[in-house]
Amino acid sequence: MMSVKPPLKFVLAGGIATNGKAVNNPTWSTVERRLGQLQHNGGAMSLEIIEGGEFPFDSVDVLAEHDLYLLTYLRHHSRTDSDVYELFDHPEKGAKPMIEMGGNLWAPRVIGTDFTRVRRAFKEFYETGKISLSNYGA
Repeated sequence: MMSVKPPLKFVLAGGIATNGKAVNNPTWSTVERRLGQLQHNGGAMSLEIIEGGEFPFDSVDVLAEHDLYLLTYLRHHSRTDSDVYELFDHPEKGAKPMIEMGGNLWAPRVIGTDFTRVRRAFKEFYETGKISLSNYGA
């Protein structure tokens, strides 16, 4: 007898005009709308699994500022072991000066300008609860 996997449940946090409110179990159209607002206005947004994943609290996150994007994926391997993956990897930018975003300095190799990649990562995570790291050079 096959066991049926419970559906994934998410919380969406951040974005523009949210008044600090997170959305439990957002529809894809809600996620997509907030991504569009973020693309044009900057800010930060996170989509986190709260139930149904192999390990809850995996998330995909983006920090956006001046058409620059820091896209990360938090993946838990166990209850006590996790990794953060940057989903832009431009080794050729390694010698350039650090970039300030969100009040922190970031290596330019992990900052991207392709918002299509951001949207694709959020969509993949929303649909599967995972990110195929090989698709992002991570």
